[in-house]
Amino acid sequence: MGIKQSKDMYILGIFCYFHDAGACLLRNGVIVAMAEEERFDRKKHSYSFPVNAIKYCLDKEQIDFSCVNSIAYGFIPWKILINQFFSAIKNFPKSLNLLRKGTSFMPFSEKIFGMLNLDKDIYKYFHVRPPKVTYIEHHTAHAYSTFFASPFEEAAILITDGYGENSATSFFYGKGNEIQSIGCVPYPNSLGVYYGTITEYLGFRPFHDEYKVMGMAAYGDDLYKSFFKKMLSINGEMGFKLDTSYTSFYTHGLLKWASSKIAKELGPKRKYTDGYEQRHFDIAKSAQTRLEDITIHLGKALAKITKSKNLCLAGGCAQNVMMNRKLLDNCGFENIFIPPVAYDGGISLGSAFAVYHRVYNGKRNFVFSRADWGPEYSDAECERVVSSRGLVSAKKNDLTGYIANLLANGKIVGFFDGGMEIGPRALGHRSILADPRQGKMKDILNSRIKKREFFRPFAPIVPLEDCNKYFDLDIESPFMALVGRVKKPDLLPAVTHKDGTARIQTVTQSSNKNIYCLLKRFGEITNIPVLLNTSFNENEPIVCSPKEAIDCFLRTNMDALVFNNRIIVESPPSSLY
Repeated sequence: MGIKQSKDMYILGIFCYFHDAGACLLRNGVIVAMAEEERFDRKKHSYSFPVNAIKYCLDKEQIDFSCVNSIAYGFIPWKILINQFFSAIKNFPKSLNLLRKGTSFMPFSEKIFGMLNLDKDIYKYFHVRPPKVTYIEHHTAHAYSTFFASPFEEAAILITDGYGENSATSFFYGKGNEIQSIGCVPYPNSLGVYYGTITEYLGFRPFHDEYKVMGMAAYGDDLYKSFFKKMLSINGEMGFKLDTSYTSFYTHGLLKWASSKIAKELGPKRKYTDGYEQRHFDIAKSAQTRLEDITIHLGKALAKITKSKNLCLAGGCAQNVMMNRKLLDNCGFENIFIPPVAYDGGISLGSAFAVYHRVYNGKRNFVFSRADWGPEYSDAECERVVSSRGLVSAKKNDLTGYIANLLANGKIVGFFDGGMEIGPRALGHRSILADPRQGKMKDILNSRIKKREFFRPFAPIVPLEDCNKYFDLDIESPFMALVGRVKKPDLLPAVTHKDGTARIQTVTQSSNKNIYCLLKRFGEITNIPVLLNTSFNENEPIVCSPKEAIDCFLRTNMDALVFNNRIIVESPPSSLY
């Protein structure tokens, strides 16, 4: 494939050396390719220099670095260096623990050096001298990743995550082609560190397993309200304060999050191998409720200042679907937008948007209506992998109807269709599909394929026009970022969580024709156009290539695998498992 010559403006966004590394390529302010490095190197939340993601982006557009006008990166290294230096002094001598191995994804000095020398990494891997790197503040990049991908002409913007350079929560207002900073809650008062600390206390991995705490909350009662009001308190109209005596993150990094003070007040910390006590679920419930209370407080203040009816969210905490719904319902906003990559996986996009608008004075011309910006594979490529593994594929005249009947009869189908989704959730392109009407389907999926904790729910996917028949959600949720109460849980037991809610994905024919048509055909058979949709993986990053899909298919117990809605592989003989 030759390299094309182009007069278009290309901006390459890069993010690495923190969790969720990736790359994004804009052409004249529009996404043409985007992917996270974990999908290629198969390391969950990979922090490595995204050589594979960059190569994919350039190859997809058939360009090389000579066509790239600018490179964007979503952290300002000298600012974070100064902030971390003063934090270490403030916490001295305990902060000496940060010199130990394992306190960060990579040694802090290597991280700073890597950020300052991105051009050298590009030369190392691509043997070219790249264009200038423009550094964008982390929370500013988050803000651009959501507002400039939203359908709103103006909106309030709330960024909540672990931390940026010197802020932990930030407020913006976007209008037209500009974003204005309103203020921030300063580091170390962090909602991300708060939730990560509780995640570790409950026996899970911060930056990985926060969604497990959210899932646990449905099984608990808010019995620890007074404790969490101490740990996380309101501080002014647009602020909150984290009592850092309850967290060791600022003195021990990734090695230790929950301080001994928590154990003194809540009881012993749960180990990963321990069983679950009811108090663990009650703690999760109270921690989740306090997060919601604080963000509602912030959201109301932001709505009052901006007078906007539209809210854009980003940052790692914006992956918390319960929190998102509470913000929509309680702060006076009528519309909400959360991109499929609200967490740091979207920083490459946000930094690229920021350079496009701030450096090149670009005009808005993009809305996130779909998420399949990753690699796609032809039928021939898929069939080659199938035959190389000794499997037999088939094409059927009405494959959509055939799949719908399989699902209606209780079969589990791997659905590999077109470009890979960006973000942490399968949205109908790298999905495992099943019948949500069967009460035992959750247990079947867990025993045969997913091997997950019992308290983690599975999500429904539904045509947008049918959503309100089954869920109390009146707006789009294309990226599975909102929950809704299930109106008739007895009809949809496999996707109804313990608290009666479901994490909903709505789909339209224009956003994903194949999955939309499958939902409609399933509805014709069952009278319920809803499917259970979970990610196509087994305790690994979501599959990217046909090879990874086949590998997952063979080592689990799916009944069929569909490629590009044209090719089907059904269960192999048991000897192949």
